[in-house]
Amino acid sequence: MTKATDKLESDLKGLGTPDTESGKKARETLDTLAGQLKTDAQTIDNAVKEVSGTSSALKAVSAVSATLVTVGDQVRAAFTSIQQLDTKGELEKAFRNSEECKNLSKQGS
Repeated sequence: MTKATDKLESDLKGLGTPDTESGKKARETLDTLAGQLKTDAQTIDNAVKEVSGTSSALKAVSAVSATLVTVGDQVRAAFTSIQQLDTKGELEKAFRNSEECKNLSKQGS
């Protein structure tokens, strides 16, 4: 999970800032999300590493579950924030026109 989170963080940072009115704020939102997800992954990693028996396993499951709920909330909040920034549809257009999105669209076809 830590490796996947590191890759996601790297990918998010590698996207660059859309050249739109709200691009800088969107970039800040994604940077914040990347940092939150890195912290969440570390919390989960620490909880799992501390497992040494049934009691600690139950404690780890509880910590992991709570952290995953937090992750979901953070992703939803970031998505909503970016949607609200894009009142003119500039970010959506920039994403659709980016080479990365075009490549993903081709793969999904």
